[in-house]
Amino acid sequence: MKKIALVLAMFLAAGAAQAQVAVYGKARQYLNTDAVGTASGVTALSNDSSRIGFRATEKLANGLTATAVFETGVAADAPAASTIGDRESTIGLSNSMGGVRMGRANHAYDSVISAFSPVNDFGASTGTTHTQPSSRIQNAVFGAVNVGPAAVRYDRGLSEVANGTDVQAASVAATFGPVVVGVTRHTGSGSDYTAAGASYKVGVATVYGLWSDKKTAGASVNTGKSVGVAVPVAGTAVTVKGSYGINTADTKSYNVQTTYAFSKTVSAHAIFRKESAVLAANDRQQFGVGLEYNF
Repeated sequence: MKKIALVLAMFLAAGAAQAQVAVYGKARQYLNTDAVGTASGVTALSNDSSRIGFRATEKLANGLTATAVFETGVAADAPAASTIGDRESTIGLSNSMGGVRMGRANHAYDSVISAFSPVNDFGASTGTTHTQPSSRIQNAVFGAVNVGPAAVRYDRGLSEVANGTDVQAASVAATFGPVVVGVTRHTGSGSDYTAAGASYKVGVATVYGLWSDKKTAGASVNTGKSVGVAVPVAGTAVTVKGSYGINTADTKSYNVQTTYAFSKTVSAHAIFRKESAVLAANDRQQFGVGLEYNF
């Protein structure tokens, strides 16, 4: 970690004269008990996507903005060696119409899955209900275009091997007042993935729905469906989220998450997760409480 800090400090010093450089991050840990099948629950301190990032931006002529991002995951519960940019390492140009980036980052399919699942961080069953590829691709070009209410993305991860298969992900998402819809497809990783979702804001609550399908060799391997809701509790700093999902294997998933916001950057969470499978050995039940600090 000392070497990482030194390299990042050099990066900041070199870029400060030409660009605006921001340091950001997230520290989030949970104390949780997780029981799988008939085994006794295991109590553990679990890191949940803690990270540190550096973002440099510079305004150019003709409405263009240049951006470089290095975002690194941090094992906050048991710090160990980390690789700079393992979460994101990109450089790109953008304007009001869209933009292009190159490097490593989350792809379009992952963005849609996350947008239409109210509970998709620690303790979520999203990955059980909706079988999905790795959330990031590298050696990639990421393109985005804004067309009216729609945002269109196309990402391509180059295999960099003769006759290799490139990973591709594309999505279209659009906002119509309180309604947001999105469709996405991911190919080239051995299976084909398709998903569609929608959300609708009703008063203070937001309702979500998501469908996904994974196919290998042209045949469906897993189809998942989920619904959820997020509701801020009036007059309090509490938000309650819940979801229910079911997939081809008839595994039923239940999630509840309660968040208390101490401020815009600090919050506490309580989670409950239950997965009921056909085979009792695949059942799962999890409880946890956590603390999050965004900076």
